Amino acid sequence: MGTFVVNDGNSHKFWQISKDTTRKMIVTNWGKVGGKARTKEEPYTDEAKADINIKKQIEKKRLRGYKPDGTKPATPVKAPTPVKPATPVKAPTPVKPATPVKPATPVKRANPVKPATPVKTQKRKRCPKGTRKNAQGDCVPVGEKRDKVKPSTPVKAPTPVKPATPVKAPTPVKPATPVKTQKRKRCPKGTRKNAQGDCVPVGEKQEKQEKKLTKNASPVREPSTKNNDEYKAVYDVIENGVMLAHTYKDPKSGKLKNPVKGFPAAPKGWYASEKFDGYRAIWDGKDFRSRTGKIFEAPNWFKEWLPPGVALDGELFMGRECFEKCGIFRKKVADDKEWRSANVTYQIFDMPSMKVPFEERVAAIKRLVSRQCALKISGECPLRVTEQKKVETEEEVFKMFDTLVEKGAEGVMLRCPGSPYDGKRSAHLLKVKPFFDAECKIVGYKPGTGKYTGKLGAFQCETVKEPKTKFFISGMTDEVRDNYKKSHPLGTIVTYTYVGVNESGVPRHPNYLRKRETE
Repeated sequence: MGTFVVNDGNSHKFWQISKDTTRKMIVTNWGKVGGKARTKEEPYTDEAKADINIKKQIEKKRLRGYKPDGTKPATPVKAPTPVKPATPVKAPTPVKPATPVKPATPVKRANPVKPATPVKTQKRKRCPKGTRKNAQGDCVPVGEKRDKVKPSTPVKAPTPVKPATPVKAPTPVKPATPVKTQKRKRCPKGTRKNAQGDCVPVGEKQEKQEKKLTKNASPVREPSTKNNDEYKAVYDVIENGVMLAHTYKDPKSGKLKNPVKGFPAAPKGWYASEKFDGYRAIWDGKDFRSRTGKIFEAPNWFKEWLPPGVALDGELFMGRECFEKCGIFRKKVADDKEWRSANVTYQIFDMPSMKVPFEERVAAIKRLVSRQCALKISGECPLRVTEQKKVETEEEVFKMFDTLVEKGAEGVMLRCPGSPYDGKRSAHLLKVKPFFDAECKIVGYKPGTGKYTGKLGAFQCETVKEPKTKFFISGMTDEVRDNYKKSHPLGTIVTYTYVGVNESGVPRHPNYLRKRETE
């Protein structure tokens, strides 16, 4: 579509955008003029929307000082139009005779100037011994303190300003060359890398010093090799929302969730995938964000695998039954070693900014991950495409569910065919999770907040079986919340549902089911 350059004296950069209609890609090249260019490709489905997107990007670059490249061939100069014959000039009107000028008044002679008297130069006054000149030029006795005062340094004359060098015309932009990434240098056995990146022999003293230095030091972020200007957030989680799931089957009533009008009921023709037990994370084109908009800090080497300016929905995942270790995602500074040793992956299952049916979004994810993982970056590509399996019956769903849960998975997710991405809790997305039930004894009450102010917020319970564990359960009806002291006094045994137990023995997501009836 066009090439633009900017030259502000400190840097000389170019920016180029075009549309590849065969591959349905918007291709952007940028970098320093005469240097290696960087490339970004953005998939699109609608030609008109792609043109609007390109125009918006061009307008943003113009506002930042980019101008169209002036190296294009000049347009041919049109031949000059023939000059019309001049109109004949009329004869001038006769000029009236000028009025006679009065003779000038004679100027008086100036008085003769007296010759200037020569200025007498005074001899430099010298002070006698034992005295010196003060600031007023008088001779005063020399004192010890005054002798120590250093004379002021003479002010240097200002250096003449050099004339400004003429600005050279921008050199023609070379076609973008693919960036070659260097392979990570590995040190041979018996050597290690020092602070400068060189391989040096391993010594006991050096290792001990390094351990002392790094013991209390906070993890250092790796420098990024990508242009940070290209990493811009393109999806606002707070404004646009995140797609959340309803429960496929209510655990209390057993009723199935009704489908959205115009779409088939689950599970016939729906897509089933594993429900990952990790941290839900939206890649907004620049950072990983939680569904509440909080940033999950990730190492630079991990983020370099992600496409800039493209929104993705997925899960930061460390493996099945590893939820307790996922606390590394909440750290304010990402620990590079922890992320590498934990083999963190990003399981991608949707693209929030694409306004196309689910099947087309999945196809776009596959193309994007294939392209990103082909980049020559050190280490293994952490991007994964979530496998979607089409199911027809509930029997297939629960067979898949049992297989995955036995392997340590959290459950199964169902996605409606042909559905859009809804930035809210939607019936287009359903979760099938393992629900267990158990009994506990009420040992306390937690007051409610918000809409439950003045009512019961949660029951504090203790497990009936050993070992004894205390926790809170919620999910009661408004009737129970209003009359809990009468209907559920302390010591009452209740049944609750949960989806698993953490390492400390506390049930995960416990919900009130019913009160045990006395015989």
